[in-house]
Amino acid sequence: MIFTNAGKPVFSSTGDIYHLSPIIATLYAIISKYETFQTDYRLNPLEEQLVKEAHQRKEKSITNRISKTAKDIINDDLAELVRLD
Repeated sequence: MIFTNAGKPVFSSTGDIYHLSPIIATLYAIISKYETFQTDYRLNPLEEQLVKEAHQRKEKSITNRISKTAKDIINDDLAELVRLD
């Protein structure tokens, strides 16, 4: 059986697609409704670890950039003070 993107049967090697269409539509509606009720999506432990590590790397990168920027600002201010003396 071949379906369109909307889930409608287009071709069937056995049977009549017009008789199968209501059955397929009903199954599609049931599956769609079931998927909408699955709101509690949880990652498996490996995915959770990978997400945690990626978050830690990003956090460390941001911390390093902030630290470097702060040091640059302090150094620029000190250089300005030295020039004023």
